[in-house]
Amino acid sequence: MSAAAPGRAQSPEVSPAAPGQEPPEENQQSAPDQQDSAAPPEQPQNARTARRELVDHTPGFILGRSPSFGGALVGGEQSGIAGGTFHGAVSFRTQIHHHTSLDGPRHASGAVPAERLAALSATYQESPCFAPALRRLREERVLILTGAHATGRRAAATMLLHRLGTRSVRALDPGSSPLALGERLTEDTGHLACDLAISRSRPFTDAQLLALREKLTEYDSHLVITTSPSAPLHQDISPLPWEPPPLADTLRAHLRHLTDEETAGTLMAQEPVRDFLDGARLIGEAAAFAPLVVGHHRGTVPASALTEFGRATVEEQVRAWFGGTELSLRDKSFLLSLAVFDDAPYPLAGEFADPLYVRLQRTEDPGTHPRVPVFGPAPSERLEQARGLVYEGEEATEWGPVPQAMARYANELTAPVLLTEAWTRQPSTRPALVEWVRRLADDGRALVRTRAAAASAALAHADLSSCVGLLITPWADSPSYAHRLTAANSLVLTDLLGVSAVRHLLDQWCTDLDRPGRRWTGIRAWALLAGLRPELAPRALASVVGRARDPECEEDELRELADSAALLLTAGRASSMVHELAGLLGDGSSAVRALTAEAFLKACASLGTADAEASLLDRYAQQDRTSPQATRDLAALWNGTLEDADRTGEALAALRSWVLQADRQPSAEAALRTLLPALTATDRGRLRITHLLRTMPGEDGGPPPEVAGRLLRLVGQRPATDLAVIS
Repeated sequence: MSAAAPGRAQSPEVSPAAPGQEPPEENQQSAPDQQDSAAPPEQPQNARTARRELVDHTPGFILGRSPSFGGALVGGEQSGIAGGTFHGAVSFRTQIHHHTSLDGPRHASGAVPAERLAALSATYQESPCFAPALRRLREERVLILTGAHATGRRAAATMLLHRLGTRSVRALDPGSSPLALGERLTEDTGHLACDLAISRSRPFTDAQLLALREKLTEYDSHLVITTSPSAPLHQDISPLPWEPPPLADTLRAHLRHLTDEETAGTLMAQEPVRDFLDGARLIGEAAAFAPLVVGHHRGTVPASALTEFGRATVEEQVRAWFGGTELSLRDKSFLLSLAVFDDAPYPLAGEFADPLYVRLQRTEDPGTHPRVPVFGPAPSERLEQARGLVYEGEEATEWGPVPQAMARYANELTAPVLLTEAWTRQPSTRPALVEWVRRLADDGRALVRTRAAAASAALAHADLSSCVGLLITPWADSPSYAHRLTAANSLVLTDLLGVSAVRHLLDQWCTDLDRPGRRWTGIRAWALLAGLRPELAPRALASVVGRARDPECEEDELRELADSAALLLTAGRASSMVHELAGLLGDGSSAVRALTAEAFLKACASLGTADAEASLLDRYAQQDRTSPQATRDLAALWNGTLEDADRTGEALAALRSWVLQADRQPSAEAALRTLLPALTATDRGRLRITHLLRTMPGEDGGPPPEVAGRLLRLVGQRPATDLAVIS
């Protein structure tokens, strides 16, 4: 929650360390009661700004990136990891069988069996760059294919050699140096060197390439080398960038091989297959998915196997990352950082990966001081290793969208699975993860703080009690409004992930008289949640009003309650909440009446800004202008605040903002024409509105808006005695 400006919250108790450096020991555990006595007291952030930041910066695996196979929350419903009906532990038993049969030991050397070549040839689908690659291989003897990981470059290299007509295809040890490859060449053979170990300390030079080509010509053989696009190659070497065939073509080829052309076409039209193709799938997954589709068609494979397939493959990969030795601890830290900053600017994933690495290294070897290189591999290399991708996108900021190089995992399930696996299956990571997520919550950037909340929500989805105890409750108990908002955001996002216990927790916290931080967090969380789950708005309003009725509710807290209640007026269909609030005008509690008036005025304000999408006038104009009941309720709130001597000035200012919006939007003017008769039904009301329209200036002190004259003529055409009183 922001202390000074929208979208920014400065935590007073933590001084952020430089990227890659460990913060001082005394700062690792925030001390909420240590406030800078010279700094002004922190103020809570406007609720509508908080809601906008939550929506803008929450990762796609919670709020949804696109309706895709095994995806996340889309349009209020979920499937896959966060399905609304999944609670507690979910165990998937899908077995993944790779029928391409090319997944043998990566560092083995030897001839590829003929039956493997035949199986691959029967299902292989050529891409547009296959023919040019085959032509270059035939002419040049040696071809270097560069492409991202898991794009089918190994299968492509194998098929290039097979279709070239070589006597056999021999796989060479990828750990060999380019010079050592020449010693392993044999006559009349296709040679395959996949993921050749090329590095800055062992680059591939033009001289080495010429030597290989000379020997291949002598032996009448050919060689295909596959490597990453970032591999250090001499400038005179011209690799061929590999692009895989369309996923649909590959899947159809496998289905056709297992059935026939007609059946394959029928299966391609089925919903599970369309969902699979809509997702960000790896080309090799088509080979594993096709037998499941055919088995389901024949009645031997249950439908659940199709829906579980996406998550099972991701779990298999994540466990290989964490359990294997191929990736360093720093690489694994980057995987987790990218999971938190999925669909966010790439520099953030890199910036926060090293502080996590430092913490994990302290757990793994407390006696070693971690060494963080200042310069490291290129982003493309790190993302390729993580099966991620970088793309040009826009970051939402308080000043508008800003172009950024964004990064995300190719498969949208990877991020939540990584966090879940680390939290539940690698418990030794917990101390480091808790410290790290706390650091994210102390950052001055709204995006980073929101991702701290999203990370804790993903962890809470896996283990609610541990995450609430280690992260969410300490934030809620902090005197810092920024920390409390992070706790509220975490609970909101955890609820969206389908954890039903969150609402019971919120009910408890809203009535916790001994812990004001938890009470504030619970009420704000209800208001934010209702904005995303409109059916919960009445329940949220009840929690706000219930607290306002408490005699111990102080003025500062009452203002915060009004801020939350104002947010509820723009949740879902506005008329229902306006009706609920209008019913409180006659409440026996003066605090509730004050809450009602202040919440209404807050909801009416800030038109023409970034909050305009939450405009109460917009919603009335678009949804409720033809409803007499909605007009009566809205008029009752306006008349109540205009007649309140303590709020008349503020109410008139809000009404002026509505007139200015009507000058820009014809729909808003039509709404005011419907509403004005109810506001001028008495002589006192008519005089008040007439004076406002006659004297109000335009925006920025300019000439009076033209709409004011038109509305004034409307009021003047109808004597007060002829106006029907709407009450």
